[in-house]
Amino acid sequence: MVSFFKIIGNQKGFGLIVAVFVIVILGMFGTLIAKFTTMGSTEAAEGYLWAQALYSAESAAQLRILTHDGGSGWDGSANSLTVEQFKMTAPKDTFTNPDTSAILVIQATRINVSRRIEEKFLLNGT
Repeated sequence: MVSFFKIIGNQKGFGLIVAVFVIVILGMFGTLIAKFTTMGSTEAAEGYLWAQALYSAESAAQLRILTHDGGSGWDGSANSLTVEQFKMTAPKDTFTNPDTSAILVIQATRINVSRRIEEKFLLNGT
């Protein structure tokens, strides 16, 4: 019976085929690692921008509520407010008077990231 290694040893160019196979497999692993690294960093950057948009919209909402409460804040004119490079839309506001609940809707937009918030609030008339 002929040994398997003897058959392989007699084949010319077998080492080259194995080397090419190993290089191709290692190249595929390297490509996958690079792809996942890029995807992870892109997702992290987008998550950061989404959080920034949310907090910018919340800041604009707080300024608008402060205006209703008698403080100096945001008068609500269209696109007059920029927070952390996010433009705010003119607030849709149902506030009529204190002691009546109201709803405030604001959207923060920057490049291709946009976040819309809706807050329900009640101010005391005292």
